[in-house]
Amino acid sequence: MSRGEASSEDVLSLQEFFSKLDGIDSFVAVEEGFPIAYHGLSGEEADAMAALAVDIYTASSTTLGDILGREKAGKEIIIVLEDGRVIDVAKVREIILAARGARKPAEESIQAATLYLENKRVLCPYCKRDLTLETYKCGKCGKTFPYRSNTCPHCGTPALVKKCPGCGKPTTGDGRRVELVKPPEAKSLAVLEGIVGAAIAGIVALLATGNPIVVGAAGIAGGAGLAYATYKSVRPEYRVID
Repeated sequence: MSRGEASSEDVLSLQEFFSKLDGIDSFVAVEEGFPIAYHGLSGEEADAMAALAVDIYTASSTTLGDILGREKAGKEIIIVLEDGRVIDVAKVREIILAARGARKPAEESIQAATLYLENKRVLCPYCKRDLTLETYKCGKCGKTFPYRSNTCPHCGTPALVKKCPGCGKPTTGDGRRVELVKPPEAKSLAVLEGIVGAAIAGIVALLATGNPIVVGAAGIAGGAGLAYATYKSVRPEYRVID
């Protein structure tokens, strides 16, 4: 479904990207007035949406006044529809992009598509896989959204850290490295629990044997064991390192 020779690979990649997303009813990429890629539409519907996208972009770029439900968000033009859905329109490299759907998914998807066409690619810091048009499934609601999003646009669940689909290592949506570390309080908590454990084990040994050597050994073993168990029980946290 591509007619643009110079950008055929790009628009077909965008077409595949939009087909994976939840919350997007339809998508069209328009070049010289023709739909060069689309999703969720028949051929005739793609022609109609392409014409509408051109009209929206042209009207919004030639007048300072508001048009029906128009809002400007950066490079995007957002038309709010009666059913609460939106049409999000942007122009990049002579290509007009339009996505219809729920507001947040439409905005997030158009922003990712814009970065892709502007060659502002996001790469995995480990395996260098292009993550710009990758998608991610929310662990809470199960819906799919752009990898670059830091929160799920459907349910709002934080999603700053994700696993690269290429190498499986943790990274952020903008391609930064991430490591798992214990929070600072883990060590101090383990020390405190170790002291308590040593005291309890020592008292038990003293009451049982009265032997100071046994008491000392029991205290060391009990304290170390409880300290280790406490440290292990503290869940590690993700930390962005670059």
